Parts: sequence; structure tokens; C-alpha cells
Amino acid sequence: MGTSEQKSSLRKAMRLRRKRMPPREVERRSREAQKRIVALDEFRSARRVGLYLPVGNETRTDGVLAQCRRLGIRVCVPAYSPKRGCYAMAWFDEEMKLVPGWKGVPEPYPRRWAGRTRLDMIIVPGLAFDRMGRRLGQGGGHYDRLLKAAGRSAGLKVGLAFDRQIVPRVPTDKGDITMDLVATESRVIRVRRRLMRRLKKKGAR
Repeated sequence: MGTSEQKSSLRKAMRLRRKRMPPREVERRSREAQKRIVALDEFRSARRVGLYLPVGNETRTDGVLAQCRRLGIRVCVPAYSPKRGCYAMAWFDEEMKLVPGWKGVPEPYPRRWAGRTRLDMIIVPGLAFDRMGRRLGQGGGHYDRLLKAAGRSAGLKVGLAFDRQIVPRVPTDKGDITMDLVATESRVIRVRRRLMRRLKKKGAR
């Protein structure tokens, strides 16, 4: 089975796994996962954070957003640009309201593009992650393109998910972007540290 087929099979399984979560469980586990994010030193020292606005049973981000407001951290979220034909980051300030965007995904209004503004952290959703930071998205490649376009200005890349979305290995292609951290309701996986430990073990053989 090729990478494309592996991804398709895993997407189907993970969508079903997440769909089966009762609403109360989604909210409860989301609260715990968000506590892991806001407790990070990297979050508490941040000035600008990229955040997603959840749809369906994606891990909620309202707690992170509220903490950003309390700490005076500026927030930007993905918004679809018809002119570019892709997603880009747009500021989401307190006075803005949310309106349905492309495919019903909520977006801030009025829209103010963040451009190449340096972010300290960007929090990313996914269907599945593994312990090496590999991520499986919905299949459109939107976040991979967004993160690739942002380059280093994206800052620390943090995957936010439920424990049940962590799998042994996510199949990847060359253009797939990996996370620096993955946070769930029970833990924070620091990918760089795991990678360094793995490299040291290989070097010792």
C-alpha cells in the first residue's frame, strides 16, 4: 500500500474515531488539553499566537483564546484568501466578530491579514499525530501550505489533539510539515527532545 492509500485509510479510521466522541467528552478532554498548552513556558512568554477555530469534533481552543486575551497576547487565525486561492493568517482582535468563511469555517470580520508577521507559536489541528511530530490533516494540504509559506515566522508549531488521535506512525510525503510539540489531555510530547534521544541511541550503536 502506497503512502496515499495509507493516508486515506488512516483518515477514514480517525474521522470515525473522533466522530464517536460524545459532545461532553469533547469539551472535557479539550479543557484538559488546553491546560497543557497554556502552562507551557513558550506560551506564557509569547506575544503573538496563531490559533485555529475548531469545527466538528476538533479539539476546542476557546480556553487558549481566553488566556491569550487575559495575557495580552495577539491572536491570528487561518482565513481563506480567494485572491491567493489558499489560507493565510488574519488577526483576530477582541472587537472582531466571526462569520462563516470558506466551507463554513469561521473567520474574523473585518479581515486584516497578518502577512509575514513573526508568530511565537502556532497551534494546529489534525486527524492524527505521532510521537515524532508527524501530522495527518484532512487531505487538502491547507495547513502544510500555510506553514511552508510562513517558514520561520510561524514560530513553534504545536499540534493539539486528543490522546486517541496519537498513533504509532503517521505516513508522510515530502511536503508534509512536522510539529515541534503535540499536546493532548494527558501529556505534552516534545518532538525535538525525542528526536535527539533517538539520534544519540543510533550514534551509540
